[in-house]
Amino acid sequence: MGYGSEFGKIAWLPLVIYGSSFLRYVAADYGCKLDDGFVLVADNEAQARRFVTEYIQKNGDNDCLIRSWKKRREYPANYCCGFLVMKKYITMEEADDFLSEKDFLPIVICGGLFPDCLKSSRYIFRLREADLESVTTQTFATEIKRFRTFIIGNVDEVCRIFAEQKTSIAGMEYSGAREQRSIYNFLLAVGAVYAGYWRRTHTEKEATEFFNAYVREMLKYLAHMPEFAGGDVLSEMLASLVWECFFKIQNMVVADIEKIDEEVEAAIREQRVILYDEKFYYFPPALLMRICEPLLQTASETDLKRRLREEKIIYCNSADYTVKKTIVNVYGMPERQRFFWVYKNTMLSPDNLRLEDVYCQDEKEEAQ
Repeated sequence: MGYGSEFGKIAWLPLVIYGSSFLRYVAADYGCKLDDGFVLVADNEAQARRFVTEYIQKNGDNDCLIRSWKKRREYPANYCCGFLVMKKYITMEEADDFLSEKDFLPIVICGGLFPDCLKSSRYIFRLREADLESVTTQTFATEIKRFRTFIIGNVDEVCRIFAEQKTSIAGMEYSGAREQRSIYNFLLAVGAVYAGYWRRTHTEKEATEFFNAYVREMLKYLAHMPEFAGGDVLSEMLASLVWECFFKIQNMVVADIEKIDEEVEAAIREQRVILYDEKFYYFPPALLMRICEPLLQTASETDLKRRLREEKIIYCNSADYTVKKTIVNVYGMPERQRFFWVYKNTMLSPDNLRLEDVYCQDEKEEAQ
């Protein structure tokens, strides 16, 4: 979500991160408690690190990067957030200990495969490209500075907003899951404070429209939190990487497994082909692992394959998670080769297109 102004736009999640860190300590005095830190899930480690770097550069002394919580050298102040970027060597106990900190806002950010240990009972937010783009702008730094100035200069008004949230219309109308009531109240208060700041330079109508849009976006994020336990996010990430691979890997081929010609056979040998039938996409093993490289920053190949099977993204019946499939070569001879069998319904584009709808010449000709 963004909102229009003479300053531009700020995405919902960066605004929530800043507001939550700066206001957490005060909000607790008015019953708006945040009982755990945030977990952000990025597409890959590079995106995660860039977000942290840009956010810190734009906000000065409100945040810091925590490299290890076991060997902590920095302890943020109570109006700050601390970012811990997940790595393979960071244990579940260390991440749990970090997220339970009460004296600042702890934020664990995962780039790649989402760790099992962070799945349940967490405030988990999907970090998207729009969030990264938002924090890279000078607009973000300028607007956050003004928001901070408003908070410091209007403490009584901020406290009044916190005190009124539980009996506000939005507070009274909550009908979501009981376990999300606490985070709902807290984020509602953060949005209300920003709306109070917004009212100083905008009309009442504009401030109300901002707050309503903020609440709608908040409800979307809260509704998506259970998906992390159900595997939907891994499916989304893998589908995104598969579609992106056509821009990163030269001469990628998508072909009907029943129509193997010389071009397709060469692509099979060079592991740059995705075959398909009515139910599955068939990936050569090396190709799928190459596509999944961004997911392997926080987990091993074995962990990734296990998760793909457990979350019903691939079908398999072997220890290495591949399955043999008989294909008929250009000479009419059957060959049995190993592939990853990926369920087609997990690989749809955001527009519900199949790979063959876009990249298979036969399919495009039939559509015409």
